[in-house]
Amino acid sequence: MHYLLLWISLVGGSRAAVAKCQAGSAKEYPLCCGMRAAVRGHTIEITNAKGVVIARNSQLIRLADDNATCPADGFSKLVSKGNYFTIEQQNCGGWFFINEYITFQYVPATGKIQLHKYGLSFTDRREPDKAIPDKISTAKQFGQRYFDQVTLGSLEQLNN
Repeated sequence: MHYLLLWISLVGGSRAAVAKCQAGSAKEYPLCCGMRAAVRGHTIEITNAKGVVIARNSQLIRLADDNATCPADGFSKLVSKGNYFTIEQQNCGGWFFINEYITFQYVPATGKIQLHKYGLSFTDRREPDKAIPDKISTAKQFGQRYFDQVTLGSLEQLNN
């Protein structure tokens, strides 16, 4: 069975505790306009106020590294404000912890959910206090991309 790993730093200590939760269990988040987002494994589903699935994507959510080689891997949370919601997750790249922020906008006039912004912030594991510029791409740069068409691979190409 797959598990998500949640790494919790212990205050005042150098050890880390690991809490496991099943990747098959759904985590739900309220969105605007009575909509809800449910994250289960690699999949995120958006439902309308009546509970009908209006959007689904199985190409956005990161799971923890099965080999546990990166303590930062995986989906963290979903945050919403107004017609926007952001998927927050982490991964590793070489010596870097990478915080990833994928923001979507719900457009009531069209009923569509589209990519609004994609951002990455970096922490060098060897020099955690080192200032590293964030990488941010917006809809002005990448054009109109709908929720069900966005993949982790297509996002990675935006900031290269």
